[in-house]
Amino acid sequence: MVDEKAGAATEKRLKNAASIRVCPIHTALIEAGLLDYIEDLKRRGYDRLFPELIPDAQQKVSGRASEWFTEYRRRKQVGPLTGDSPKVFHSFRHTMNTTLQHKNVEQHIREALCGHRPTGVNAHVYGERPRMETLKQAIDKLDYDIKIAPFKVNEEHEVRRQRAIRRANRTR
Repeated sequence: MVDEKAGAATEKRLKNAASIRVCPIHTALIEAGLLDYIEDLKRRGYDRLFPELIPDAQQKVSGRASEWFTEYRRRKQVGPLTGDSPKVFHSFRHTMNTTLQHKNVEQHIREALCGHRPTGVNAHVYGERPRMETLKQAIDKLDYDIKIAPFKVNEEHEVRRQRAIRRANRTR
């Protein structure tokens, strides 16, 4: 399935209709300046939140994000430094879902936030997608007691983005 509304230079491929979703932004990220950061990316001509993640041979960026996370995790010495680890990029989704479950967020809301098709008959057959206000209330229940560094416009980030894009273009 292709997301024709993505507006990205490379089309975004989705697994299924449930993958099309609106996702609220956590208040802590808004307070840290994420929306201003996004506007800066747009001014620079980017149409993705992480423009340095260049699609692979299958035109997916998810593998690149996983590769980046594995390198980062190893640099921070989390989990094994070589080979496979139970600490993978997908662990964030698992942690989010578990945390929301512990906060008594209903299953169909958690499924919507994770991009999963509703499994309950009522939600799947008779229900509608949860409203944005409901999703926002749920996402704001996530609190891991960590400080989020402010998003800052930094020319060094632009240099790194351009370097990553050039490197990716050479390997195509």
